[in-house]
Amino acid sequence: MGTYDQTNQNEQRIIVIRHRLGKKGSHFLHGYLKSTLKNTLDLDSTFELTESSLNLQISR
Repeated sequence: MGTYDQTNQNEQRIIVIRHRLGKKGSHFLHGYLKSTLKNTLDLDSTFELTESSLNLQISR
């Protein structure tokens, strides 16, 4: 589906997912991950979307 990188910075985990699914793919991944992180793991997160990537920051 794509590639990803992750790093830890200032008590946050930052994950960048790169894909070729277009803007609709970014919105799909955003909804899926946001729901999973909040409803299943009870983690707060922020997202930045582009047409080919998703930047996710998870607070610990």
